[in-house]
Amino acid sequence: MRRISYKLISLTLMLMLLVPVVAQEEEGTTSALAGYTLGLNFGYPVVTGEYFKDASGPIVGIVGNTPYGFAVGPFNVGVGFGVESFMADNAQIGVYGSVNTTLYVTPYGPVSYYGGAGYYGGLGLVGGVTFDYMVPNMPLVVKPYLRGTFMTSAAEVGDENKASYYVNIGVMALYDISTLF
Repeated sequence: MRRISYKLISLTLMLMLLVPVVAQEEEGTTSALAGYTLGLNFGYPVVTGEYFKDASGPIVGIVGNTPYGFAVGPFNVGVGFGVESFMADNAQIGVYGSVNTTLYVTPYGPVSYYGGAGYYGGLGLVGGVTFDYMVPNMPLVVKPYLRGTFMTSAAEVGDENKASYYVNIGVMALYDISTLF
């Protein structure tokens, strides 16, 4: 029963992120997939909570961004998602919805923040900072990052769920999928 309620909470939070969004249309684009990116995420924990001390391993996943977003004060916020496998005693899956915004623009690319919520065996919260490097003459963005993930239910001990966390470094590579069609 407890797992179902966490799933419902996670799904509700992800849907709440999508309700107030509006499409951001790019001029000159005709593809129905304009603005969507899809890519891979590779990371490794550098700091772990008690549950992951002896059983941490790589984080591998699929990430994406949508052309949807909204304004929050001076920030334009985009909407994305992620599905990832993280290693503990056995491979576990995390699914999250995310929002992201540019914090600072450097001559080499923007520094962005992203955060989100989803299901990691219970409620999971993610947050991190990325550097977005746009590969010249390619529809590819490479994003080295530092991110933290907090899980309300990383392990069950008796009748209790134990929370845990990890902080990882990694890289995401996102491709503009509208160029494929």
